[in-house]
Amino acid sequence: SSGINAEYGEKGNVFVVNLETFDLSGYQIMWNQTIPKSQKVHPGPVTAIEEHPVDPAKLLIGYENGRLVVWDLKSKEVIKSYCSDRPLSCAFWISDVKQFISGHIEGSLAIWNFNSTRVEEKPVKSFKPHEFYNEASSPQPCNLINKVKWLSTKSDPVLIFTGGVPGPNSSFFITIFHGRKRESFNLEKPIVDFVVMCASPYAKDIQDPSVIVVLLSDDIIAIDLTSHNFSRYPAPYGVTVGVSPVTHLSIYPSCPSSLL
Repeated sequence: SSGINAEYGEKGNVFVVNLETFDLSGYQIMWNQTIPKSQKVHPGPVTAIEEHPVDPAKLLIGYENGRLVVWDLKSKEVIKSYCSDRPLSCAFWISDVKQFISGHIEGSLAIWNFNSTRVEEKPVKSFKPHEFYNEASSPQPCNLINKVKWLSTKSDPVLIFTGGVPGPNSSFFITIFHGRKRESFNLEKPIVDFVVMCASPYAKDIQDPSVIVVLLSDDIIAIDLTSHNFSRYPAPYGVTVGVSPVTHLSIYPSCPSSLL
């Protein structure tokens, strides 16, 4: 088994890591392989890597300058490229894998077509969910979208993202859209990460998310997506999760017994 890892810093290269040995393989995606030969401008560091949920040979890579590409691991080439005029902070494959969604540093979200045969210079839709205007009719600047997910249900899809609000405490906020329901939660502590519990972990199935597990800087909370107002589950403990900060949260279904 292997995993994909972005090189930290400004180089913007991508490496493949063996998850059993944590050794680097010889497979590398250098930044200059993902841009047209006529362009010489460095796209900046990698800010998003998302494996295609149905075809693991396809990889969505996003760069700080707004450039996104779909890389084919087998043919070792870019098969689709996109260019946003807004710096990129995150990206996620939409559950039908015909589109993906990107988050940007000025608080906007954009939806892009994947299956189209033409080069997508512009997104299908772009919007700033937390934009509002002050008394002088000037838009208030929003902060970056830290992480975004778009999940399928039997009715309307569920959109979940962190950040993207005006003000100094944007990292405290998580927002949920489901049909006409829209809720934002100020969790009073910085959000480190979140994962979503679904009826099925596979993108080809209807995912029907039921719970969001949110990792804060020193706590873990859970939000019930099946309740009328997305209520929080009561914490089963009265202390923080650890003395040193926890930095990552993941759910792995169907793990082999040798891993546990």
